[in-house]
Amino acid sequence: METDKSPILQVQNLNLGFNMRQGMVNVLHGISFDLHRCKTTCIVGESGSGKSVTARAILNMVPRPGSINGGQILFNPDG
Repeated sequence: METDKSPILQVQNLNLGFNMRQGMVNVLHGISFDLHRCKTTCIVGESGSGKSVTARAILNMVPRPGSINGGQILFNPDG
């Protein structure tokens, strides 16, 4: 089976933070990766390293007071 070379999801230079009383607390800094059809991609890391908040950003479900402060999340960018 031939696989398409173009990604189905691109995350480029994602930055995310939470606006707290003491100011903006940045929790994601420049996260970038591509997901390809028929390939396995794992996001691994220690507890609190940003795995879940990255997934929530992709799904546009960042809890308040969080916000995406930069970067791009592109679904099927070539198609």
